[in-house]
Amino acid sequence: MPSNTFATSGRDLVGHRIDGGRLEFLSVLGLGAYGVVYLTVDLHAPEPVYLAVKCLLRAGLDSRQRHFQRREIALHQLASRHPNVVTMHKVFEDAEHIYVVMDFCDEGDLFGMITERQRVSTLLGLSVAKLMTSTLATML
Repeated sequence: MPSNTFATSGRDLVGHRIDGGRLEFLSVLGLGAYGVVYLTVDLHAPEPVYLAVKCLLRAGLDSRQRHFQRREIALHQLASRHPNVVTMHKVFEDAEHIYVVMDFCDEGDLFGMITERQRVSTLLGLSVAKLMTSTLATML
């Protein structure tokens, strides 16, 4: 685990703007050891367009952790072509963060659904397995 995490850094980006003032952070959607996912709004769109932006810390990571960050982004870019995977629109960085801009899914993610249910039915488990197999096949 990095010595400087979002949990320990105390930085809250709500209200900040990135991407030349285009995206404004509205609220925190999720928090992890290596980053925070924020709900953002595209201020340049004619109507409100909400996106999720994963902010990953650049500082305090060893080479292994940086490798995992790069691999996660690369794998998401590959899987993003699948219709059942959240689309990654762009990745950019500044001195402190790497920003991964994705579609916002207002019903949450697969991990949240599974953990909220505590038990996964056989039908749901089969559906998830089919989805993952289909996604992996798309990546090959």
